[in-house]
Amino acid sequence: MNSSARHRLRWAAAAAVLFLGPLPLWAEGPAPPESCEAVAKKAKARSGLTFETGRAVVELKTTPKDGPPRRRTLEVKSARPDGRLASLIRFLEPADVAGTALLLRERPDGADEQILSLPALKRTRRIAGGQRRGAFMGTDFSYADLEVRSLEGGACRLEGEEVLEGQPTWVLSVRRGEDDRESPYGGARLWIHQKTFVPLKVELLDETGKEVVKVMTV
Repeated sequence: MNSSARHRLRWAAAAAVLFLGPLPLWAEGPAPPESCEAVAKKAKARSGLTFETGRAVVELKTTPKDGPPRRRTLEVKSARPDGRLASLIRFLEPADVAGTALLLRERPDGADEQILSLPALKRTRRIAGGQRRGAFMGTDFSYADLEVRSLEGGACRLEGEEVLEGQPTWVLSVRRGEDDRESPYGGARLWIHQKTFVPLKVELLDETGKEVVKVMTV
């Protein structure tokens, strides 16, 4: 793995505790899940900058391969007003991006709907097509990284168990489905907490499914 090619995104641990509660310490592990898909389904509701319902204040720290870390504070609100997950991500600081917001709405037949609001410019614009691969507000992550993507349709394999920074996890390997042409990634490896089903670590793979291009950790 070429570590110089990695980009890292970390949520502050306090942010995870804010809306998920403290993560339990290692105890007697649960029975093995029925399938990789069963774990992935529960983890989907707790992944990325979106979750099923509620509100959270999140500190976003990005560490590019060159240069100092950058920090952003965001407010995230999620709900299912019509059965589809809708999330509003609004920047609180720093001052140069405060007020900027991104609305994401889950669509069952394709990529999520994304609308970016830029109050400083009094503009809104829809993020679509090739724009989804563009950088999200000065970070090393694209708009596509924020989407509520379903893991259905791709190969899912439960690799086993692993203790990650003192926490018990299931390790999943997921390959992109043949019909998911809009995803810029060929697959991912996920470390899912065995009690909360929160993804503690996600490695995103390139289109070949072999090279790690981005790493997200909680």
